[in-house]
Amino acid sequence: MKTVKPRTKFLANLAFAGMLVAIGSGSANAALINLPTELGLQAFDTNNFATSVAASSCSGTCLTFGASEPVVLGPFTTAQITPYLIGADLTRGVALGAGPQGGIADFVIPSFGSLASIANGTGFDFVIWEAGAPAEPVQVSVSLGGGSFSSAILYTTVVASPANSASGFQTNAIHINLDDFGVAAGGLIDQVRIQGLFTGVGGSGPDILAIAALNAGPPTIPEPASLALLGIGLAGLGAMRRRKTA
Repeated sequence: MKTVKPRTKFLANLAFAGMLVAIGSGSANAALINLPTELGLQAFDTNNFATSVAASSCSGTCLTFGASEPVVLGPFTTAQITPYLIGADLTRGVALGAGPQGGIADFVIPSFGSLASIANGTGFDFVIWEAGAPAEPVQVSVSLGGGSFSSAILYTTVVASPANSASGFQTNAIHINLDDFGVAAGGLIDQVRIQGLFTGVGGSGPDILAIAALNAGPPTIPEPASLALLGIGLAGLGAMRRRKTA
């Protein structure tokens, strides 16, 4: 077995440390933003909001809405609804409809992972914002890595305070604890499935504005820039090894 000289080992450790810094660099541009919740005004890290939508079912009774844009009736693709559900924007959202024929309610799966995941920490772990009056219930289930989802739990959203109507409608919210889903302490999830209740009335489902982690875990999907830097680091290690064996 070949031995690694101290200098080579030092350079290897330096490259690995650089890789870790690169992967964790998403938090460098974080900012705090104060948002209303049903428990009052709270500060949230802007890196801890959903960064994509993994999947959805937005039938012809779905709506997109916003304070400065017209209400648009579905159906919508996942790509079309994604801008309405990512980030800390409470000015626009997606109203889940009655779903396609057969009574299957519409759903969305906001996804985390490129900047942070959601960890089961102390107390509440994430928040969902919903719009409209009255505040509407949501069925929520969770998953890690796109695997099977937990059983759904029904939560009732509550009017947020201070009063807010950034979307043109009343803002509501609900705090959720991952203990409810049997997630172990310190366990991570990176996808949240939100489904409305089928009432038989089109467009009557919850109107989802945003979702954010309170207890953020490490990113489960490295950012593209981090992957590129990782590749450079590995290439450098390979070059050092070739020089050593030449």
